[in-house]
Amino acid sequence: MSDSIPSGVNEREVYFEKVVPWVDNNATRFDLDPDLVTKVNNTYGPVATAGTYLFQKKKYDDSSAKRKDSLVTTQLQTVTDTLIESLYEVFDSIPDNEWTDADRDITGRKTGLEKTHVIPTTPIKEDCYYILKAAPNGYFMFEVFSAQDSARARKPESADALEMAYVVTESKVRLITGFEDRVQKTCKSPTDHTTSFISTKAKFEIEIDPELKAFDLTFYLRWVKTKYPNLAGKWCGPFTAMIL
Repeated sequence: MSDSIPSGVNEREVYFEKVVPWVDNNATRFDLDPDLVTKVNNTYGPVATAGTYLFQKKKYDDSSAKRKDSLVTTQLQTVTDTLIESLYEVFDSIPDNEWTDADRDITGRKTGLEKTHVIPTTPIKEDCYYILKAAPNGYFMFEVFSAQDSARARKPESADALEMAYVVTESKVRLITGFEDRVQKTCKSPTDHTTSFISTKAKFEIEIDPELKAFDLTFYLRWVKTKYPNLAGKWCGPFTAMIL
């Protein structure tokens, strides 16, 4: 028997809300026994019919904490067990090779063929937009967005990480003299960087040596798919911020 059906009372309610309509919608496709489909539907609802799952769940939700420890809980558990048994009958009657990825996602089952692995071929199109906060001692806090009107920092669905390339460069208030081994005069492309890293989060922090205070941090950003580096988005930048 599968453990695909949740154990929590409220989690089961959400699960049944998805799976019972799925049984109805796919009865013809799977050539399900009409009597079994009827049993699932009649056990589940409607809410106005005494003894159904929906009726007992509403009664359970409306009852006091004390009542939940007695008869109401027992009644809900009994009809829930009946519904689960009926769903397992449905699942077990469907041949393995007829299950699709969508079926498994809805029911939580691992039955049937392995999920189809789709290899992406399209490069990431989203640009990088950011909010940057600089703090003393070389701290920078980044929030990166995939659209200018995004409400919060997050990766686009097409990417699983963010790549940043950066270098410390000469600024208007501090020249490179004496720091030629650690600071570049300019940075005109991502290939000029001295440091790069991958962040799996759209919010992250970096720290620059405080001795480089008043130089500029020059950086580029792009979205990437780590397993498919050839599909990385275009570099956005250069951007600059003074090291505090």
